Amino acid sequence: MASSLLVPHALTTDKVDLHWQQSGRSVQQLLATVSDTDAGRTLVQAVQSAAVAEDTVHVGLLYLLLTAEEAERSSWAFAVLDAIVRDNFAGAVKQVMVLLGPDKFLHLRQPCRERLLWLVGQLIDNNVSGLEDVVTVLLRYIVGGNVSAGNLWLTGTLLQMLATRMGWLQHQPLLIPCAWYTFARVAADHHGPSLRALRSREATFCCTLFRQRPHECCEAGRDVVRVLQDVAGVDGFDRLLDDLLYHPAALSPTFQGPLWLLRQPANPRVLACRLTPAMENDIIFILTKLPNGMHRRHFQWLNSRYLAAGAESEALVPDLVRFIVCNYHPSNEVLCSGVVPRWMLLGWLLKSVKTPLHLQNCKLALFFDWLVYNPAKESIMLVEPGVLLMFHSIPKYPNFTAGLLEFLCLITVEYSQPLQRTLHECVVAALQDSAAKRVIPSVRILVQSTQLDPQITKLFCATFPELSVKTKMLTTEEAKLRSKVKAATAQASAQAAALKLAAELAADSDDSSTQSAPAAPRPAHEHSSRSRSRS
Repeated sequence: MASSLLVPHALTTDKVDLHWQQSGRSVQQLLATVSDTDAGRTLVQAVQSAAVAEDTVHVGLLYLLLTAEEAERSSWAFAVLDAIVRDNFAGAVKQVMVLLGPDKFLHLRQPCRERLLWLVGQLIDNNVSGLEDVVTVLLRYIVGGNVSAGNLWLTGTLLQMLATRMGWLQHQPLLIPCAWYTFARVAADHHGPSLRALRSREATFCCTLFRQRPHECCEAGRDVVRVLQDVAGVDGFDRLLDDLLYHPAALSPTFQGPLWLLRQPANPRVLACRLTPAMENDIIFILTKLPNGMHRRHFQWLNSRYLAAGAESEALVPDLVRFIVCNYHPSNEVLCSGVVPRWMLLGWLLKSVKTPLHLQNCKLALFFDWLVYNPAKESIMLVEPGVLLMFHSIPKYPNFTAGLLEFLCLITVEYSQPLQRTLHECVVAALQDSAAKRVIPSVRILVQSTQLDPQITKLFCATFPELSVKTKMLTTEEAKLRSKVKAATAQASAQAAALKLAAELAADSDDSSTQSAPAAPRPAHEHSSRSRSRS
């Protein structure tokens, strides 16, 4: 009997692994005295006679396929499965998805992974439905900033699988943008001489797919421009970016230029494909369950798990930033629950990056939506984490806030000269909207702190003069003082109105009682007041 699916030290007892082993053993027992040509008929008869469950037969054959030591035995197991299935492999696809879970795929033995990807290719060739989600999950296991042998193998194998099945891929509209975005993004990590061939294949695949299916690839929205800028020096990508910016009609008659594309938000499904399922689960747990104040240990654990490779793994951080900014928008209930806020996690991620190039990419990922922000169409939650990060970092980390402000000023002016005025207006709108919706008390509070470098304040005022001259924006203390004044004024007005009403009621009561009873002695000040009124 072949070894189990999972590496020995992964899990001591795994129910899925045990179920697959038992199913594989049952199938082997049924076929022990049967020739390979009669295997399919024997298994069908066993199912019909209720000697074994149909699901057991399917899982058993899949187990034999994945754990076979020779490729010929894998091919035989697939042929038998193909001969007996009656659901067009729907059950097989379901079982494959089980193995792609975060607690299974990463623990699969390498030979089993190789057989699993071979199986997916065979299912594609048989035009099995439901494989779009399977391939999308496989793409998520390609980790950005990781040039280990296992990650490079997965990248090259999936690239070859899709490049040789381009006809099938072009009929999968949900998979096309994920595939394009994945390989265009990781191509930026493959810059060494030994990876030149892989990068060339990635460029050929992405450029071919984009030119054939431009609208589907543009589901990545404005992030199409962002990732292409990182590979602008690669042959193929350079011409694609040039056409996108200066000759959009050459790609599609409906393309209207770079500003049109920048105004398209990225599909969350596309951005999520750059995180493994485990990464997404860990981030969502921190942002929804972890109480603020208990974050340091969890942040360190997150660092050791995903960013321990140093400068190499720092290339992953922009992908994490884009996911947090664009894909997870907390509800009001979560915002008031006291869990770790997004800006705090983003601040830790940015501070963990030491390489200048990767740090600039992280800041661009944070502020990218500001460049085309439209309050009428965009959510303020795209702006909230960045502006709160600057606001809350001023007391303890003024230099960090200064660095973010400086970068914001620079990209507003220098990101695109032809679009400079539009980008400037959008960034101003983002800052004004954050103050109007009370994300921060005011815009000027970001630059008025004495802890900030005066040069940064001057740069901000020079870049955004329309913000620096507004005098109606209130600081926190000004807002509190004005609120107290309003409350005191309202209270005094209410008291005055109550006294006036009481006096009028008392006067009416006195007039009605003079006809039935002697008038009570009045205080001296009331006599004098009435005397003055009569005179």
